[in-house]
Amino acid sequence: MKKVIIFVLMSLFLGFLTGCITSRSIKRDYCRSIDTYKKGYLDVLNGKPAQSFNQEVQLCAEYEVVLNQEQYDKGRMDGLKQFCTYEKGYKFGLNARQYQNICPPEKEKDFLKGYEEGDKKCLYEEGYFNSLNGKPSSVFSSIKCLKLSKDKSKKEFMKGWKVGLKKFCTYKKGYEWGLNTKEYHNICPKSRVAKFLKGYRQGDKKCLYEEGYSHALEGNPSSVFSHAKCLKLSKKHSNREYMKGWKAGMKIFCTYKNGYQFGLDNGYYRNICSKKLEPDFFKGYTLGLQEYRAKKRQEELLAIEREKIAVERERIREQQRALHEMQAIEREKIEVERERIREQQKTREELLELKELGGRQLCTFDSDCGKNGDCRYNFNLKKDICYHD
Repeated sequence: MKKVIIFVLMSLFLGFLTGCITSRSIKRDYCRSIDTYKKGYLDVLNGKPAQSFNQEVQLCAEYEVVLNQEQYDKGRMDGLKQFCTYEKGYKFGLNARQYQNICPPEKEKDFLKGYEEGDKKCLYEEGYFNSLNGKPSSVFSSIKCLKLSKDKSKKEFMKGWKVGLKKFCTYKKGYEWGLNTKEYHNICPKSRVAKFLKGYRQGDKKCLYEEGYSHALEGNPSSVFSHAKCLKLSKKHSNREYMKGWKAGMKIFCTYKNGYQFGLDNGYYRNICSKKLEPDFFKGYTLGLQEYRAKKRQEELLAIEREKIAVERERIREQQRALHEMQAIEREKIEVERERIREQQKTREELLELKELGGRQLCTFDSDCGKNGDCRYNFNLKKDICYHD
């Protein structure tokens, strides 16, 4: 047990040591592969300050790799020419990336101008898309733009938000919102709210109609209206719209063809068809259910048959195992009998040999012959034999 524990511990230690060596090798190769000019150039384009290179220098020094500071600085200088521009500042502001004051004073003005404009665009777009998605203007506090100007940031956001409202507060968008059961946050102005709400209610009606229709096709009673996921904006009309769809679905559900398929699928019929439609439905349903049960019975019989076959195969395997065991026992018995016969033969040969020796026994030393016995060589038999006085 101690040997096993020692072996496991040694394996873990060797694995850890190998991992450390591999990790060091990878880091050393990484340091050797660094193009310091390219790194300086790309660090600037990504807005990183010069101090970020110090970490790389310290890391690589541990692996005896010296990075070329001069080439890095040269790469940064060339990178600054590309970075410190209005266009790059605009992209940084638009994507809400933090500026770490890396541009020289003479070039920083253009960058910052673009940076502020990009932030304004970010605020405008956030306002636009939030209103287009039905969100209230209060989401301004959670948006990811830089918000560089306390005075103008909310103003820019609201510009976009109001433009988005013009597209959101329409009959079409209201219909889509009602149909998809989305919550309305009362964001439309008075001049547009009527159109939106009209569509919103119509979308909800359509949702209720479709829910009723699909529930009927699934064979559900109209009482499942309470589980419908629509908004149900009107207490007076919601159930009525649902029932319209449910009745339309019933006309398709309560047919011979659908009844047959419903029975074939082992559906549970809840007596929802009208007296006029039920006879045709029930004929198909009964036939489909009979076929389903016959199919099920056939599957059960096949399962029983497969089980019988499996049991029979196992019985045959058990018989074969028992036969092999009996054959092994027989072979063992035969081998024991052969050994017994060999022992008898050996004993018989020894007795014959003693008879030839005249009752004397073979020996090697005098002590083999007991008291008053000598071990002497017999020239006739060419063997050592005990002689007694």
